[in-house]
Amino acid sequence: MLKNLRIFIIAFIGILLLGSQIYAQETFEGYWEQTTKSNSPYQTFSKSKGDEAQRVYYKNGKMKIEDKDGGNVVIMRLDKEVTWMIDKKKGVYTEMTMSDMKAQMNKANEAMQKMQKQMEDMPPEQRKMMEKMMGDKMKSMASGEGMNITVKKTDETKTINGYNCRKIVYYSGDEPIMDIWLTDKYQLGSEFVKSYAQMGLIKGDLSEATKNMKGFPIKSEMQMDAGMGKKIESTTTVTKIVPTSVSDSQFELPKGLKKTEMNSFQ
Repeated sequence: MLKNLRIFIIAFIGILLLGSQIYAQETFEGYWEQTTKSNSPYQTFSKSKGDEAQRVYYKNGKMKIEDKDGGNVVIMRLDKEVTWMIDKKKGVYTEMTMSDMKAQMNKANEAMQKMQKQMEDMPPEQRKMMEKMMGDKMKSMASGEGMNITVKKTDETKTINGYNCRKIVYYSGDEPIMDIWLTDKYQLGSEFVKSYAQMGLIKGDLSEATKNMKGFPIKSEMQMDAGMGKKIESTTTVTKIVPTSVSDSQFELPKGLKKTEMNSFQ
């Protein structure tokens, strides 16, 4: 289920980056509708430039992202430390625990560090070509730096879909990777980013930089180096926000699905 995997990756990055800037006593509960346009050289991301419509249900520590046609669903549960990726049309799902996620991240880092060591013995021209293929983000993984995220406020404002928004920019090292437009009408929680930080999936003191920020991300524009001069691009725009009580049943794994391995999804 490559499409579900793509949604999960976008959701992971979105929660990682968007959730971190919000430290409020009263947090949002309800759902919102959004459109996501993504483009990437990787197979796990859509290469289409058309908009994809989604509905997102949210309450503290729980998130559900589903395509508007209801076929593909991602459920993230911090209380169970698990993410389910569901294909309702095929009647199957795959499961990733936080331990699985951390293990995969560690495995990827180890592979990149091994490649970096092998590159030290390459001729200069060949090493230069490999570095270009890897891209800046992959080179930072190989060096063991991980994802060190910082955030900067700006004075730019804009009205988006009727919401007055202010722009903030997220950086990985010195490179801007995401612009976020926040409205202060609603506020989300910070549970997801805290959990990922505890797992070591992100580094850097985000809390000090963002403790005075409050809001709800109406629009996010992400761009990351994918190597070979190519980029992963994703733009998500919220079109409707509905604050309401959300039943815990929304975040349960539907019955009757068959569990399958991640690499067996098509």
